[in-house]
Amino acid sequence: MAPPEMMDHAITVRGGKNPLSNLHMCPKGCEFQVGMQVFNSSEQMYQHKRLSFHDKYEEASKILSMDNAFEVMKYSYEVLPSEKVQEEWLDMAVAQMEQVNHVKYHNCEHAKMLLEEAPGYLIQATSDIFWGSGLGPDMTKIMLQDYWPSQNNMGQVLTRI
Repeated sequence: MAPPEMMDHAITVRGGKNPLSNLHMCPKGCEFQVGMQVFNSSEQMYQHKRLSFHDKYEEASKILSMDNAFEVMKYSYEVLPSEKVQEEWLDMAVAQMEQVNHVKYHNCEHAKMLLEEAPGYLIQATSDIFWGSGLGPDMTKIMLQDYWPSQNNMGQVLTRI
């Protein structure tokens, strides 16, 4: 949880238009390569890891050809709904997301600059109950963090980086 003084300068992150979002598509030249795989968004890399961990190699390979991070996420959750994710993955999901974002911000100067210039705590202002605040941007900003229905794991990852 962020200290109250950090919340005064909090930045909400939501949607593919925001370069700090996992759903943001990397501009040409900012794609990142890990081993033999080239990723066009941090969401694509995360979902590739998630599916591969669960032995869904064909499906993981399919998302590499997708050029819309929201569609990658949607497809991945259709193939492997949250309730079917192994407990072991849940225990390491935040660490995996942090690793993915380290790669993104190491390889994309524009996104790295925006992250470094962020004046405060970062909040994934979505209804996602694991990664986000559990609320939309407007409610996230006005509701005390103690009362958010979620943990803001993605915002915490971004703030640590």
